[in-house]
Amino acid sequence: MLEEDVSIRKTNFLAHIVCPMQQIFRRNFQMKLNEYKRLTGKTFKCHIAVGCGGSDKYDDIWKVKSIEDFPDIVASVTFGNFFRKDFIEKFVYKGYFKSVIEKNANEDFVRAGLEDPDGNYSVYSVFPLVMLVDKNKLGNLPMPKKWSDLLKPIYKNNIIVSGSQKGIGELLPLYIYKDYAEKGLQMLAANIKEGWHASKMSKVAGTLNNEGAAIYVLSWFFAKVCPRKEYVSVVWPEDGAIAEPIYMLVKKSKINELKEIINFITGSEYGQKCASYYFPSANAAIDNNLPQNASFKWLGWEYIKRNDIYEVKEHVRDKIMQYYKLKNRVEGGFKNET
Repeated sequence: MLEEDVSIRKTNFLAHIVCPMQQIFRRNFQMKLNEYKRLTGKTFKCHIAVGCGGSDKYDDIWKVKSIEDFPDIVASVTFGNFFRKDFIEKFVYKGYFKSVIEKNANEDFVRAGLEDPDGNYSVYSVFPLVMLVDKNKLGNLPMPKKWSDLLKPIYKNNIIVSGSQKGIGELLPLYIYKDYAEKGLQMLAANIKEGWHASKMSKVAGTLNNEGAAIYVLSWFFAKVCPRKEYVSVVWPEDGAIAEPIYMLVKKSKINELKEIINFITGSEYGQKCASYYFPSANAAIDNNLPQNASFKWLGWEYIKRNDIYEVKEHVRDKIMQYYKLKNRVEGGFKNET
């Protein structure tokens, strides 16, 4: 059952679910657990973090010393604590986890190389980052077609990216840094007007609001739900939508015991719900309804594992803010955004 007071040592399933899917996941997962209990009389001890980006009592779970103290399954998003070098060396490289994604994963994922070739991480969905272009504010400027276009000086102060008072979201800068090093971060920072939550981008794009910009970088979900379709264009870049991993770490020793949870998350029913909310599924039976010739842009497992990707992400976050502040000749962050 879903329990809010679960001992760490006894946790079968710990989940951080991407924000727009939280209610859907919780409701359907609870139904699955209820059905399982009715048929078997058994329950699982689970904790699903609530809120979007807030603190949770399990935030430091990656620090445990023994694999016995780690949940049997963890579901998470992005290159967070479970990609730290210390965690990987302590648990991942020792073979405690095994991917539960079928060999014949969805072609969209196979082409991008999203599945872990070492069979540790189970990438069951992705959070695609795309561009939303306000056609009126773009004016006579060319429509951006690929991520490198965002580095061109013609878009100076005309791009809004994910961010808050705490800083700029690191996903786009991380991919820019991989391809163009610190020079790319400098060029990107020169073009960033502000950092907003994606929901605000979706609300403002296509309006006469002068706070807006010509180009917004946000999740495919929020780009698609922008209500002013006639005034905006969703651009899926030619070199692929930036892919943020939505994944699981599953203890190899617990796969059979917890197959009900695994089958729910990787199955076609929940996979179709993910796809319908613009979070593509790795399930081969799902049509993710990507645009024609669309692909994902992925950091690559070799790059992720060769580097301490968590530390690279932190370095990139610091550098992009350094260049952004320098450009604006201010010491603070963004303007009053939450």
